[in-house]
Amino acid sequence: MALDLENIPTRNSTGSFRVVVESPRGSGVKFKCEPALGAIAFERPLISGLVYPFDWGFVPGTRAADGNPVDVLVLSNQPAFP
Repeated sequence: MALDLENIPTRNSTGSFRVVVESPRGSGVKFKCEPALGAIAFERPLISGLVYPFDWGFVPGTRAADGNPVDVLVLSNQPAFP
């Protein structure tokens, strides 16, 4: 059964935003949510020597002007796991 990662409720029971992390801090690879697969999938490697300085992802249940979910940058001392 595929997960519908883009349609997870935007907020939890306390009102905090939920975030789907696609590319974790320290990763040298760009990952992307693939709704048709219900998974986070490899998109491409970053240029040699570059890594994501923070967790990158999106806020589920939202839409930006480009039609994709709203992008998010998560500032934390530890990387998350997609």
